[in-house]
Amino acid sequence: MRFFGRDVEGYPKIVLVLVAILLVASGLCGLQMNVSGGVQSPFLSVVFIALGTIELGAMLVSAVGLVVVLLAWAATSLYGRFSSPSKGETIHLFDGSDKDAKSDEKDNEDFKT
Repeated sequence: MRFFGRDVEGYPKIVLVLVAILLVASGLCGLQMNVSGGVQSPFLSVVFIALGTIELGAMLVSAVGLVVVLLAWAATSLYGRFSSPSKGETIHLFDGSDKDAKSDEKDNEDFKT
């Protein structure tokens, strides 16, 4: 069985986790707001306030984390693009060796017949 996000690594995985935390915390905060409207018990009021504080903290940390990670991701991409050791060199998808060219010609002939 394959799980969503298992193949993701690096910055995208961090963004995925932070977005999940932000969405879950904001959903719980909204749900708690609706539930706590009719609560008259002082104990439950304290519990809801404590949980609300934790949820707001999680939303704040994940939102700030998202901004920091996205800026770091962009900076890393720009740094890698402009400071690569192969500056000015063209990167080719295929190396153009004779072996590859012959196999491509053979594939083309097979396709035509």
